[in-house]
Amino acid sequence: MTIRSKTRAGLRLGALATAMATAQAALAALDPATGTLTLGNGAPGSTNLKIEVGPVPGQVRVTDNLTSAVRVWTGVRGITFDAGAGDDLVEFDINASQSLALNLNSGAGPAVYKIQWRVPPGTAAATSSLAMSSGGGDVQV
Repeated sequence: MTIRSKTRAGLRLGALATAMATAQAALAALDPATGTLTLGNGAPGSTNLKIEVGPVPGQVRVTDNLTSAVRVWTGVRGITFDAGAGDDLVEFDINASQSLALNLNSGAGPAVYKIQWRVPPGTAAATSSLAMSSGGGDVQV
């Protein structure tokens, strides 16, 4: 009986780990055709991310401050963040000379966006855009 219980618990934990990995994969995707990195899927829950762009154009490093998970993408020309209901803190540290489009949707919860945009001296000018939408929560930029 004990062995069977441990086996069932192990199977349940394995299934849970697989489901969590699948959910995490759905939270971030890069469309290679457009260069758009999409973060979040509009699901409820709090988000705490640090997004570093550069110094190599197109390189983006995303750190999830809640789980300490880090992922790096290349070929990024735009970032879409789609939050759900929950308290969100998203920090952008953009330190590259490249055109970049940010599209931020704060969802229904409160959100704080910190955006530090620096173009290194002596580099080419870049065209950038910022679009924001909110589902009714307080938003600070």
